[in-house]
Amino acid sequence: NTLAYKVQNLQWTPDFSGSVTLTWSRPKNLPLNSCYFLVYYRLVGTQQWTPMDTHSNKTSYRLTVLKPDTTYQVKVLTQCLNKLHKTNEMITIRTPEGLPDPPRNLQLTCDSGEDGTVKVSWKAPDNRHGLIREYIVEYSEDGVSDWTSQRSTKIGTEVKELQPDTLYRFRVAAVTSRGVGNWTEIKSITPKKALPAPLVKATSISSDSITLSLSQSSHSELEYYIVILSWQFDSHVKESHKYNVTQGEFKATNLTAGTMYEVAAWAHTSIGDSPSALSHYQTKGTQPERPLLKAKALNQTVVECSISSDSAPL
Repeated sequence: NTLAYKVQNLQWTPDFSGSVTLTWSRPKNLPLNSCYFLVYYRLVGTQQWTPMDTHSNKTSYRLTVLKPDTTYQVKVLTQCLNKLHKTNEMITIRTPEGLPDPPRNLQLTCDSGEDGTVKVSWKAPDNRHGLIREYIVEYSEDGVSDWTSQRSTKIGTEVKELQPDTLYRFRVAAVTSRGVGNWTEIKSITPKKALPAPLVKATSISSDSITLSLSQSSHSELEYYIVILSWQFDSHVKESHKYNVTQGEFKATNLTAGTMYEVAAWAHTSIGDSPSALSHYQTKGTQPERPLLKAKALNQTVVECSISSDSAPL
């Protein structure tokens, strides 16, 4: 009881999977049959430590729960029987970059002043998970499996010398030091035949639904509209639903009151996809209060959760 077991030489190394491996030296004269190690970590700037039970007396542990491209403080404590040997010694680590989300709002337009030229533009990903070094634009003729790649350090580029009157498919991905992120949805277009974005109007908005009117001024044969309805339910998480709409009216139901929704709509025609029409609408009413979620880890595989709303358990 009079001894204090503190680890020494705590070090860390990142790996290509985005995890961090911790290594340290075992305290001298540590009784291995009755002691094990606990790893504690926290975001820099916060007070609360999160424990990770290694269930082991080994002098290394692989942390896989950390966010990419984020600064943490880490320390390792020794647990012997019922006594936890505390320490103020800790190290600061920076997790490796992760793979970025797909770029947003991919747009394709034809340059009417130059044959076989397509202008490609997009917006940066919602979650970059690091510093974006460049973007990769890939394109191929419709029905051809091989993709041709082109680099861009900006959120837009031109692809030239394409075959006129041939349908091409396009997609874009962002690149960090971790690698190439996820691709955008594939859009297609025929060079020299630009398509206008559809006209989108909200004809009715209630607390739980939005009704939209869709129209296309192009003379090309319209096959259907593609509508992506997106919303953000907290500062970090964004969700969306995709719809194929064959009529000129679309009604989104089961929505949340007092919530801002983003609508991206484009027309799929016989000669390709039009640019996207981006608009925002807020449902009527007041947004309901968020429920309170409490989670308690019972063991390695079981978590006990309780949800309450307005001070009453659900």
